[in-house]
Amino acid sequence: MKLTEFIEAYKNHDKELISRIEFKNYIPIRKKKEICEVLISNLEDFDYHSPTSGEYIISKEIELFFSAIEYYMDIIVDEKNIDVYDECMELGIDKFVIRKDTKEDYKRLEKMFKDLTEIKATFLIRDTLMSFGDMDIKEDADYMMNVFKENKDTIGNLAEIFGIRAKK
Repeated sequence: MKLTEFIEAYKNHDKELISRIEFKNYIPIRKKKEICEVLISNLEDFDYHSPTSGEYIISKEIELFFSAIEYYMDIIVDEKNIDVYDECMELGIDKFVIRKDTKEDYKRLEKMFKDLTEIKATFLIRDTLMSFGDMDIKEDADYMMNVFKENKDTIGNLAEIFGIRAKK
């Protein structure tokens, strides 16, 4: 069944059509890894430096939700956009997909996706730092401090983007 058909059946309370959906309570760990890698590659071309980098966060959420529909419900997501996502949320389809018996497994998928995204971001930062070239460490540190000072707002938002919290 296609997602658009499911949405119509859900809106019309078509219990017969909805009852034909087979749910999976668990996605094998290797499949989770594969799903996460596909999600990350779907987001790779995203322009992190644009003023709309908040769109990246939205895209992550949408990609993860539609993956849950595809793998827990075996539904073909024929339209993957913010309008369809919002319609699903307004109808409560998220609660239908991520039910009591799939919730823990979905949390594991979500955590794996978050962890892999953070690891990728860490390597991106590491590669960027390593690309500074042959400057000595003090020059690197001075250069980075100047970049941080010149971009206070952007750097401040990185903590939120990467989920970093200050220790108290």
